[in-house]
Amino acid sequence: MAQMGCYVPATQASIPIRDRICTRFGTSDDMEENASSFAVEMTETAFILEACTTRSLVLIDELGRGTANDEGAAIAWSIAEEIIQRGSYTCFATHYHQLNRLAQLYPRCRCYHMGTELNTNSVHFRHVLKDGPYPSTGLYGIKTAALSGLPVEIIREAERIYEKLRINREATENAVSTTNNATRINRNLLHHLYALRYADLDYAGLRCQLQHLRNQFLAPAAANE
Repeated sequence: MAQMGCYVPATQASIPIRDRICTRFGTSDDMEENASSFAVEMTETAFILEACTTRSLVLIDELGRGTANDEGAAIAWSIAEEIIQRGSYTCFATHYHQLNRLAQLYPRCRCYHMGTELNTNSVHFRHVLKDGPYPSTGLYGIKTAALSGLPVEIIREAERIYEKLRINREATENAVSTTNNATRINRNLLHHLYALRYADLDYAGLRCQLQHLRNQFLAPAAANE
């Protein structure tokens, strides 16, 4: 809006000039080209990856929803990771909760959610951007479905299935957490090393920080072995 000379609905705004704006919205297929909505989505995303620069603004909405859930999440993760590494300023809207972990791996990645208020009889959209992922206890989808008029028995069955899936998922995550402590240590170490890559430190300061990371991560790991 600012680059077009339009009014910006904000108290104040500091907006850099972008060399291009790349967008990936919608779920339309292309019958003339015999392309499904997912194929169209991937074609447009490939163009974005080819065209975007560090000065580009990239807007992506619900990438990967046109295919199986696991495959869609994997594709969305890999594309988001590639864009993060390229340094393009990106707004990436998704329902894949797995992508929240990217914020733990990359210092330049932040996770936000849109605030809503749920009660028994209504859903209020506050249109407020809040820090962090959407609370997993919200059951926003099921409550919205109930308010949309689905039969009560269907909603109750959905809640039962959701609870079963949640318990199974947490059991799996706990098992992985117990057996992969070394992986967590390596991931945290990688996070700090990646942050050091962009730190404004001289040789002595960098050496000191590396020694600190060695004492913090590698020494305890060696002691455990």
